[in-house]
Amino acid sequence: LASRSLSLVQLAARSMFQVCRNVLATDLSWPTYQAAVTQQALASDCQITTVPLRESIFHDGWTADDVTSFMARAYADNQCDGLFLPTVDNLGIRVPIRAIVERIRQTSQIPFVLVDAAQAFCHVSLDDSISVADFIVFGSHKWMKAGQPMGIGLFGNRSTQQLISNTLRQISETGSDLDPLMQFTEQLDGGSLNGH
Repeated sequence: LASRSLSLVQLAARSMFQVCRNVLATDLSWPTYQAAVTQQALASDCQITTVPLRESIFHDGWTADDVTSFMARAYADNQCDGLFLPTVDNLGIRVPIRAIVERIRQTSQIPFVLVDAAQAFCHVSLDDSISVADFIVFGSHKWMKAGQPMGIGLFGNRSTQQLISNTLRQISETGSDLDPLMQFTEQLDGGSLNGH
């Protein structure tokens, strides 16, 4: 839980670039999240490869199979080792995340899959994303009278859960860059409140 979903994207990106050197993304990502992932790539001396999809989907009529094939080729051609994808972009394009991940896994490893489900949560099923993602970020910021928490993250793949938990613990110990709500829940989980 976090006050802002952006804090969870930053946490996930920091975790992702511990195991990935070149993450594949698309032009369908929310610009603020894309910037956060790109910033973490640079800070980690890694890179993010962003491929265009929107124009081909809207103007060339690409299907889910076209998108899946294109993403698998782009992953291989750019020697990527991670994915950052939205479940649904802000214009309503639904990304076939499970199909993309399964196609890539036929020939390559994917150490980390980060999914932005902000546009999808409680609108479309997240089952496909949860089945292949390492971390999924969404929030309640679009719900009337939602209050807190605004950012919600879910662990997907159990094999990377410890990596993300360790990253959160490291951030929590230094006290820097930590969202106040995340800091509080980490203190509750660890049984050591800071007195406030």
